[in-house]
Formats: sequence, structure tokens, C-alpha cells
Amino acid sequence: MSTRKPATPRQTPATETVSQAAQHLGEALTRKVEALADAAGAKIGAAKARIVKKRDQVETRLEAAVKKTGTRLTQATAEARQKVGKAVVTAEKQMERKLTGVKRAVKQAVKKKAAEVNKVATQKLAEARRTAVKVPAGSTVAKKAAAKKAATKKAATKKAAPKKAVAKRAAPTVTAAKRAVAAKSAPARKA
Repeated sequence: MSTRKPATPRQTPATETVSQAAQHLGEALTRKVEALADAAGAKIGAAKARIVKKRDQVETRLEAAVKKTGTRLTQATAEARQKVGKAVVTAEKQMERKLTGVKRAVKQAVKKKAAEVNKVATQKLAEARRTAVKVPAGSTVAKKAAAKKAATKKAATKKAAPKKAVAKRAAPTVTAAKRAVAAKSAPARKA
């Protein structure tokens, strides 16, 4: 400790004893501080290990929850697609049924209208026949009508005359008007 020599010889052993005691005390304190540091480090390490373990457990749980949610989402999406597909098929079938019903109704309405028109036409034809003037067989009107019928029957039984071959197109002709325009626009020739 001290670097000075003691003044009396009696103090020399005491100073050596105090010096040794100070050394022992310093070593003991150093060991105690190191032991406390080691204990604190061990406790901190254990706490850190517990925290890391808990963090890993939380991460594992979170990953499992995310995977589970993803699986559920995929299943829900697939189910929704199936339901939408079924709904579309059902709607299409319903529309086809309605369309078939509409087609039947239209056909019935057309048949009904055609029957009405046919009935009216039959009535008008019968009325026209009743009111028609009878033409005597020897009159000129009857002879002309018979001749016309006979001519149409003959024409139908004859073959159609073969078509004439199309003549080649002749060279274009220059009309007098075109010549006059050309003469006016062309410069006069000297003789």
C-alpha cells in the first residue's frame, strides 16, 4: 500500500499485516463482484431464454393461426364458387323454363290469330262467292279468261328458251358531243 518506509521497526509488521489484509479484502471483493456478475448474467440469460422461448411459441401459434385461416379462406372460396355455379345453373334452368313457356304462349297466340284470320278470310271468300256475278258461258269475257288460262298452261309446259350468249363488248364509241368538246379543247392545227 504505502511506499514509504515506516519510521519505527515496530510498525513494519503491522504495515505488512494491513497490506496483506487489504490484498485479501480486494481479492474477496473482486470474487464477490464477479460472483454477483455471474449470477446476474445467469439470471439475465435464463430470463432471455424464457423470453425467446415464449416468442417462439407465440410465433408458432401465430403461424398455425395464419395457416388455419388460409385453409379456411380457401375452403370458403371453393364453397362460394360451387354455390355460385349452382345458382347460375339453377337460374339458367329457370330462364329456359320461362322461355319455353313464353314460346308456347307465342305459338298459341299465333295459332289463335291464324285461326281468326283464316276464319275471316273464309267468311270473306264465301261472301265473295255469293255476291259474284255469274258470267254466261258464251260471253267474250269468259272466252278471254279461258284463253288466258290455256296460254299460261302451255307456257309452263314448254321448256325455257336457252339463253343467248353474251356478246363481247364493243369498243367504246365516241359521240358527236365528245368530239365537239375535244375539238374545242385541242389547239388549232396549222395547215
